[in-house]
Amino acid sequence: MYLSLYCRRLRPELQILSRSTSDRNVSTLYRAGADVVLSYASMGSNAMVNMLRQREMLLLGEGLDVFKVPIPAELEGRTLAGANIPSATRCNVLAVIDEGHPARIPDANTLLPRGSQLILVGNLEAESAFFKCYHV
Repeated sequence: MYLSLYCRRLRPELQILSRSTSDRNVSTLYRAGADVVLSYASMGSNAMVNMLRQREMLLLGEGLDVFKVPIPAELEGRTLAGANIPSATRCNVLAVIDEGHPARIPDANTLLPRGSQLILVGNLEAESAFFKCYHV
């Protein structure tokens, strides 16, 4: 907790990720300046929700998920920079999966090909914004 507080005051622009083995410390870590706190409770609840929804998702931190979606029709053939996904949805693109090719880490000039998939990271609000914006 002290380290989160110290780092936040030293460098306010940094993103601070923290882990808590005790649920009672989660809110304290947020108050100390952590942006994301990973707790055992959040990992367990996220695993149960994923099982109930029958979907594969990776929990990175409390409220931060990695998920895979098909490239929306309106983004096909555009570059990643031209698609402007982060400003429209607050999701960040981690990888592009082309049919028959391994996932690759994209750069700004990466074309989004038809029939491919995106691996995105974002919180629940960002994920909802992506699905609302692109109707996938």
